[in-house]
Amino acid sequence: MKPFRPFLAVFLTIFTLHGAAAFAQQSGDGTAQEKPLLILPAHGIQMEPLDAAPGDKATTVFLTALPLRNGFASNVNVRVETWEGNLEDYIEYSRDGFDQLGMTEIDAIPRGEDEYLIEYRGSMSGQSIRAYARIVLRGTHIYLITGLTPSQEWKQDGAAIRDCVESVTFTQSASEEQ
Repeated sequence: MKPFRPFLAVFLTIFTLHGAAAFAQQSGDGTAQEKPLLILPAHGIQMEPLDAAPGDKATTVFLTALPLRNGFASNVNVRVETWEGNLEDYIEYSRDGFDQLGMTEIDAIPRGEDEYLIEYRGSMSGQSIRAYARIVLRGTHIYLITGLTPSQEWKQDGAAIRDCVESVTFTQSASEEQ
């Protein structure tokens, strides 16, 4: 087995989450200049996250992971994709993709006109995986919030993965304010 690369260790450590990340405002004089901070209390760090308006290309805007165990770090990521269709079309598109990967749908729950929750299980790189995903349509963008964990770790990590995925909330973006 290859040794774990220091850069990867630092990357995973920075984004490790032992509970849901909290967002808070910097202390200051209350002006509009304040920016939200990402706070990871288990590590005693806070940072200003990178932030840019969604573009035409799919982008992973956030990734957080639990410590590596048995060659896999349970994780949650937020991916933003441009989508000109409706949510139902995207759900079918996603199902086709998961089917091609050999994943099996466990549950699918619509949450109004602009959100869907889907759970899958299957195999990825020879490992049995469980996926918990929220799919949210906002204007011409899909927000895909996905938690992945090895199936054997679901009992241990499943609640944290689910809580993290469910904790994502939406505010008015700078592009929506214009």
